[in-house]
Amino acid sequence: MNKDEENKLHKSHNSPIQEIKEIIVESVKDKSKEIKREVKHKADDMQDAVHKYVKEHPWKTIGFSALAGMIIAKLFRKKL
Repeated sequence: MNKDEENKLHKSHNSPIQEIKEIIVESVKDKSKEIKREVKHKADDMQDAVHKYVKEHPWKTIGFSALAGMIIAKLFRKKL
């Protein structure tokens, strides 16, 4: 008996609850893969937009980074 036949035989003896569980698990796996693709696509779009903004406005980016650094340094200095 090969693996496919064993799997079919094993699946034919599953209880209805086991079959429902397998359906739900497969559904969750499929949905999570879909969500992962969507999140990756949105992250890539955001990365492209940030890269474009930095290229178009380098001085604004430098100024904002410096300001953010000063604010963070000031916050940490007060806490320590």
